[in-house]
Amino acid sequence: MVFPAGFLIDRFGSKKTYSVSCVFGAAIVMLLSFAVTPKLLLIAMVFYGMSRALRMTSLNTAFLKT
Repeated sequence: MVFPAGFLIDRFGSKKTYSVSCVFGAAIVMLLSFAVTPKLLLIAMVFYGMSRALRMTSLNTAFLKT
């Protein structure tokens, strides 16, 4: 997930990518209570993991950019 995240960060910038991934992650956390089957919970957690990877990559990019 980090390799495509790098392309997104290069294209849109680290601030926009970080903001979108934070909103996306928060929305997934709120939707976790509506998961009625373990399969839906697993799918939601996969997308949450992707948003966390995107968030950490954009945060590292913004921090290390000098």
